[in-house]
Amino acid sequence: NNAYGRELSDHLRSEGIDSFVVVGASADLSHHEAGRGFAESNLARAAAISSRFRQRAFFWIEDGVLFLCTDASGKGWRVAKWEERLVRG
Repeated sequence: NNAYGRELSDHLRSEGIDSFVVVGASADLSHHEAGRGFAESNLARAAAISSRFRQRAFFWIEDGVLFLCTDASGKGWRVAKWEERLVRG
């Protein structure tokens, strides 16, 4: 996953899309995984980018609600309100 993560970062940079390191975690913080975050207004495009770089899942935030999407269709399920899951370190 690290190699794909680097390729994803390089791809986003080449497309002029700003990205940042983000850590996705379970609600109880027992599981966490670093990844890349980027702003994209089109769910299908975000899903295609995620799939292209073999990311098994991605988070999507829409209207302040966090969704976990697990395939290139962009289908997913509601996790929580974004501010409920935001942890500042």
